[in-house]
Amino acid sequence: MRFELNDDQRDLAQHCGRFFERAHRADLDAVLAGEPAADPAVWAQLTGELGLAGIAVAETAGGAGGDLVDLAVVLEQAGQFVSTQPLLASAGCAVAALQAGTGEQAREWLAALAAGDLVGTWADPAATEDAVRAERAGDGWLLHGRLTHVPHADRAGLVVVVADTADGERIFGVPEGADGFEVRAESALDSTRPLSTVHLTGARALAAHEQLDPTALRRARAVPTLLLAVEVAGVARGALDLALAHARERQQFGRPIGSFQALKHVLADMFVAVHTARDVAWYGVWSIAENAHDPQEIAAMTHVHASECAVRVAASALQVLGGIGYTWEHPAHLYYKRALASARLFTTPERELDRLAGRIGLDGSL
Repeated sequence: MRFELNDDQRDLAQHCGRFFERAHRADLDAVLAGEPAADPAVWAQLTGELGLAGIAVAETAGGAGGDLVDLAVVLEQAGQFVSTQPLLASAGCAVAALQAGTGEQAREWLAALAAGDLVGTWADPAATEDAVRAERAGDGWLLHGRLTHVPHADRAGLVVVVADTADGERIFGVPEGADGFEVRAESALDSTRPLSTVHLTGARALAAHEQLDPTALRRARAVPTLLLAVEVAGVARGALDLALAHARERQQFGRPIGSFQALKHVLADMFVAVHTARDVAWYGVWSIAENAHDPQEIAAMTHVHASECAVRVAASALQVLGGIGYTWEHPAHLYYKRALASARLFTTPERELDRLAGRIGLDGSL
């Protein structure tokens, strides 16, 4: 297992960083104005010019031929500038779920997602303790249930859903506009990543596979949590960069405030947290890319550590920035909200710690 990026991946990180930095200002202006933040023109560039929607899809399936590590490189840079684009939901979560499928329909959807012609998102009832059941209806399926906190469902042309059937869990795709399918916007803390509740009342769906391999499903469920951890490591780095820039420029008593020992300690702690979050997140990516024995356990441990680090760093950045950091016009609050919301997007640290404790034989009596 190689624990370093190759030259192509380092170049990819630099190019994506410059791209997301340019898009950041427009994203910020839209969010602060209360407008839809995910500019379709930016998405067209991401998917058309850069080909990032299919970066983790094989060339034979219509993608760029990269892997999970390449996608993680992109998402880390997106997180550093709190990008509003649905890369995580579509290029990460939906693609990973469809790659677990074996049917012709899954291949068609995967090609459309890779080309950027289709925006997808992922909805797993197990992540939010919701329930969805599927029943056969002719040559298709009908889904019943509700899914909460689904990212970018408001603009998704396809929602990929895990549902219970009489024969166990299967992965389904529900296209936009299907009968019995309704999306309702939620009031979300993080305005850079819109969330919705999806109501399924006999929604017509198509199965993404003929037979679902349980191992493939475990990996499909681990990948969203893991990629989110990489993204929040980028969020933490972005918050640290804001704090460092302010500490160098802000003057008190004729000196930059970053020269004061109290702030040096805060910034040093932030630096350590950023790099440990990044190291743990990348270890998780490489482990799953190399087919770790238990991908969900790796993803859970990665998520817990990275999300807690990101929240701590973003909160510390607000302290370093002082009053300016609490103004609506400054982007610091977007980093803090993204870190808080991401910690609870697909799961929560508390839930994952309870699951991990159960696996090693610990219970509440200890």
